[in-house]
Amino acid sequence: PLHAWDDAYLMEKVGEVGIKVRVSPHRCAEGVLFGHPDRVHNYDIEEVTMREFIASLSAHQPPYYAARLQVSHTLSSIFPDVENPPGDWCAAFGSPLKDQPLCYFGAGDQATPLHFDPAENLFCMVDGQKSLELFHPGLSHLLYPCGDRNSSSVYSLVNPLDPDKEKFPLYSTSLAWHTAVHKGDLLYLPMGWWHVVRGGQGRNLSLNYWFKAHPDKYDPSGILKGLLNPTS
Repeated sequence: PLHAWDDAYLMEKVGEVGIKVRVSPHRCAEGVLFGHPDRVHNYDIEEVTMREFIASLSAHQPPYYAARLQVSHTLSSIFPDVENPPGDWCAAFGSPLKDQPLCYFGAGDQATPLHFDPAENLFCMVDGQKSLELFHPGLSHLLYPCGDRNSSSVYSLVNPLDPDKEKFPLYSTSLAWHTAVHKGDLLYLPMGWWHVVRGGQGRNLSLNYWFKAHPDKYDPSGILKGLLNPTS
């Protein structure tokens, strides 16, 4: 059913639904960053209808990025289209988090700030393409983490699209693993891994399913904590 999620279908089903979108994009040479790495309140948010959002996708400089849309609540009319949770993958994880899945919908070239999440993530590419830069948890001390955020995720102070090399001399994209996901792909993004997600050229839409870690993955010896906080 997700193959039907083109603009016409979404406008028919959820066109008049109000959605929260990220605004105030920073246009950099390497893309468009939605978020403020130097602020406690990382995102500027407005509400528009899905119809208004889809109309904005064709703008010369699209002003919005629709992130973390709760399909089961905000887009409930199309929730029956999704498999929740997806297939047999769940056996590898702990219990699913509530309000699954979350939808991310961009116009192209949009990017998220560098951060990591405290949950396991199945990243499903529904349409278009996205690329990811992935950093091992053991590199945290080189990524300038800032825990002072209104979020359960941990963000870096670095703008990954335009890093200030004088202010953040240890940061380098050469430390990252690079991968791309295309329509129909599924990527496992482990908890604790730092990442930057960039939209490819043109419309891109993904669904994310979040889980607690499998009980076998918990580390009572504290090794994981040492990876995330190597100087502690």
